[in-house]
Amino acid sequence: MRTDGSAAKCLSLDDALGEILIESTVKVFSMTFGIDVTSQGHQIVPNFQGKGDVSGSVGMVQDRIEASLTVSFPESTILGIINLVYDPAVTEINMSTKQAVGELTNVIYGVIKQALNERGYQFKMAIPSVIVGKSHSIQPISKSSTLVAPFETPYGPFSAYLVLQGQP
Repeated sequence: MRTDGSAAKCLSLDDALGEILIESTVKVFSMTFGIDVTSQGHQIVPNFQGKGDVSGSVGMVQDRIEASLTVSFPESTILGIINLVYDPAVTEINMSTKQAVGELTNVIYGVIKQALNERGYQFKMAIPSVIVGKSHSIQPISKSSTLVAPFETPYGPFSAYLVLQGQP
C-alpha cells in the first residue's frame, strides 16, 4: 500500500489501453530497428489462446492490479527482425534470440509503463521471461479477457497481448 496518501488508478481493458499498447509497440520497433510496424487494430477477446514460436512475457504490477504483457513471434518473423542488428545472422531460435525477445518485451513494457504512469497508474519495474517452443500456446491462467493487438512487419506478423488479473 502507498504511504504518501495517493492511490494508483485501476486499469481496465479498453480502447485507451489498446492505443497505448499499439503506439508503444510501433515506437519501439521504429526506434530499435528502424522498421515500420503496422497495427492490425486491437480487440478484447474472451477465452483467448495465442500461439507463437518464441514469446516474451512480463508481469505488470501496481498496488491495485496485476496484469501481464506478452509479445509473441513466429520464428521467421523474429529472425528477420533481429538479423537487422545481428552479425553473423541468426538462423534458429537460440540464446541470442531469447535475449532479444526478452529485451524487446522489456523495452515495450517500459514505454507502456511510462505512458500509464504519466496518467497516474504507478506500475513498477519487472523482469521479463521468455517462452520457446514451436507453436506454443499462450493462455491466461485466469478467466480474464485478453486485449489482443496483431502487427505486421516486413518480416512477417507478430502479436502483443495484455491480460488483467481479475477482470471479466
